[in-house]
Amino acid sequence: IKAPEMKQLIYGGIPDCYRGRVWQMCSGATHRAACYPSDYYSNLLSKHESEKSVATEEIERDLRRSFPEHDYYKIEQGITDLRNVLTAFSWHKPDIGYCQSMNIVCAMLVLYAG
Repeated sequence: IKAPEMKQLIYGGIPDCYRGRVWQMCSGATHRAACYPSDYYSNLLSKHESEKSVATEEIERDLRRSFPEHDYYKIEQGITDLRNVLTAFSWHKPDIGYCQSMNIVCAMLVLYAG
């Protein structure tokens, strides 16, 4: 789809059930994910499972501040999913680690792309 056509389609509204997939395709995340082994995410989490860092401590402090009114983040599975994504990113990009407001951006991505 050419860019102007895509823009019109997006302005028309993307149904919730397709938003995550469309975001992944438009942002290049689908292509980027293909550059890593399919088990990269799970291996990253298991490799650093018992490790702590400044980033993981900050993540723990901010987790429950991420959309506390949203039903998904009121349950432990939502908190665990968000923790895992933020933690994996902090180990994948240690030069960035974790910074303020990543939890908010990531919480939205977990909801739509998860």
